[in-house]
Amino acid sequence: QQDEAYAQQILGQFLNDPGAELRRAAVAAEIESLGDIKKITPDDPQRAELLKKLKQLFDAARDRDQVENLAQTLRQLGESVDLAAHYGYVRTWSFVGPFDNQEDKGFDTVYPPEAEAARPNLAATYQGKHGPVTWKKVTTPDEHGTFDLNKVLGEEKGVVAYAAAPIVSDSEQQAEIRIATPNSVKVWCNGQPLGAFHVYHSGFEDDQYRMPCRLRQGVNWIMIKICQNEQTQDWARFWTFRLRVCDGLGGAVGRQPD
Repeated sequence: QQDEAYAQQILGQFLNDPGAELRRAAVAAEIESLGDIKKITPDDPQRAELLKKLKQLFDAARDRDQVENLAQTLRQLGESVDLAAHYGYVRTWSFVGPFDNQEDKGFDTVYPPEAEAARPNLAATYQGKHGPVTWKKVTTPDEHGTFDLNKVLGEEKGVVAYAAAPIVSDSEQQAEIRIATPNSVKVWCNGQPLGAFHVYHSGFEDDQYRMPCRLRQGVNWIMIKICQNEQTQDWARFWTFRLRVCDGLGGAVGRQPD
């Protein structure tokens, strides 16, 4: 603010800054310095260097508008982009249910999968709301990791489902689990309860609930319990969520095993 010329000179040093505002300003300045990218042709000698710079900026960006714009630009130039991996969205889960949530009693009922949150037994069979239920592994094509449980388990009111997913961390480290859902939800990491949000149909915003956690080196298990109540309005039909594992700035932490 005091010296614009000096600010422009040093902004490039903040691409990986832990301060979100400085990082955003650095990414914006670097994008502006690239000029009109649309003029770059396939045989342009500067194309390789431009792609390298765009990938660097994509890796550094954390704000959704910058991330999505850079992803679009890279794709227009013929490059593949993994948005889910950048954000840390978990796209493969194992699901089991439905269990009973009539009169909202399921939120506090400890069904058998919940007792196994530290290491789910994905080969188990449980007594569900209508009979035996087993785990089902599902991968979503959505780049932001959104799952529609009405499609995964069938549309029904007054029900509970569990979802479990492994996350591999190369080291012990601090992380955040961020989840968005219009349904009541509980979250565990390695069997430790991280959050319980007994709220229905309040909205569905990115990073709606943020919970700090400690990942151990190796495999970590995340489990969620997601409850659908018995409201019948059209806007109460949604039974959905998306969850990501990231650092404090929203950069992906860990990965799903192959």
